[in-house]
Amino acid sequence: MRNQPKDFLSLYSRDCLSCHMLVDGAPAKARRCSFQNGNKSCPASEVKIIVTGRLRAQAVALVKARADQDLDAEIRILRSIGKESEDARKTFYKLLDQLSNKTAG
Repeated sequence: MRNQPKDFLSLYSRDCLSCHMLVDGAPAKARRCSFQNGNKSCPASEVKIIVTGRLRAQAVALVKARADQDLDAEIRILRSIGKESEDARKTFYKLLDQLSNKTAG
């Protein structure tokens, strides 16, 4: 079996990996090299990286809390999600929808 070709994300510089415009939750604010400052090579103009491991775990925990009718656990989880960025919250709800559809069907 031949290896499938991989897709690659091209970065303008290594600094992109610590830029919050590209990586949700990254520490560095936008730099002069951002697309907002006219850099057409800025990858954040096309994509944003969101780390989903913790978000997925919280979505699974919320599904379980709902199944157990554990209101306190639901509140804790939703408060935690409320502190996340808007993009992370949207991702959380997409993950939650996927999990809910799996358990419903």
